[in-house]
Amino acid sequence: MSEWPRDHIRSSSPSLILRRRGRAREKAIADYNRALALDPKRAEIYGMRADAFIRLKRYPEAIRDLDHAILINPDLANLFAYRATAHEALGHREQAINDFRAALKREPNLRYAQDALRRILESP
Repeated sequence: MSEWPRDHIRSSSPSLILRRRGRAREKAIADYNRALALDPKRAEIYGMRADAFIRLKRYPEAIRDLDHAILINPDLANLFAYRATAHEALGHREQAINDFRAALKREPNLRYAQDALRRILESP
């Protein structure tokens, strides 16, 4: 029976895994930047880049992208839900509530928005 190499133990550490994910998200952001350079009117790409920003806790950048995406296509419920998530993370309670409500107006069965709005409204 062979033993696992020591590098495997180090490469599996939680901090290294998180750094790898961060690098992957940074690469994704660079890819979205290139896509937007080719087609700057795609709200979905702004939304995907905003999702990467949110996962990196870069909330102001996410909100900026989502503001722009919503101007392009105000019918996409997930754009409002993403922006609400960023606002909530920054402590912008009223903006988060308004955006979750806007998401649910467009897609009433959006479970994440339902749960998040309920949680916010029930908190002091």
